[in-house]
Amino acid sequence: MKSLSWFAQGNPADTACDGLSAVGASCGGGEAGLTTTIQGVIQVLLFIVGVAAVVMLIIGGIRFVTSGGDSQAAATAKNTVIYAIIGIIVAVLAYAIVQFVFGRISG
Repeated sequence: MKSLSWFAQGNPADTACDGLSAVGASCGGGEAGLTTTIQGVIQVLLFIVGVAAVVMLIIGGIRFVTSGGDSQAAATAKNTVIYAIIGIIVAVLAYAIVQFVFGRISG
């Protein structure tokens, strides 16, 4: 039976970094890499929340316009618009807080 020594040559982390280097990426690490990764994930999530809030704002506006005088439908649409605006405000404030915190962490 042949040995699998060719498979386990060197450090797996170095092998992974060599693979990343081959495609033009870097193999950063440490605290700066983790901070950048966390900040990127938070920004993507905040972007998704912002897009969802804008979509709900549009849907609420369409519902309000098409309510046809029905007070219950108009009230539902109005609540949708209000909650969408609150969602946009929360997303903007969360983005500002994230930028502030990571600005303080990174120096």
